[in-house]
Amino acid sequence: MKQDQILFLLKYAKKGVLSSMKNMDPIESEELKHKYIKIKNDLLDSTPSNKSDINASKKNNDKASVVKKWFSGIGDRQKKYKETHKDSLI
Repeated sequence: MKQDQILFLLKYAKKGVLSSMKNMDPIESEELKHKYIKIKNDLLDSTPSNKSDINASKKNNDKASVVKKWFSGIGDRQKKYKETHKDSLI
């Protein structure tokens, strides 16, 4: 489920828990509250945020970008030039 859907469901589940807590004795209402908090934490921890989705997709895509290849090519050519012309550069 998406993060927005989970937050929407948790919002209305919280309203249901609060309204049903009024009709219960204090011990049962505390148990219900703790159960709701546990479910909420499990749901929020299990769903990755949008930023981590983007980072995961970037990590899975190991292709180097065109710009990165271009810059690495320039760097390689500079290194090769420096190695071949060490004496004349100093």
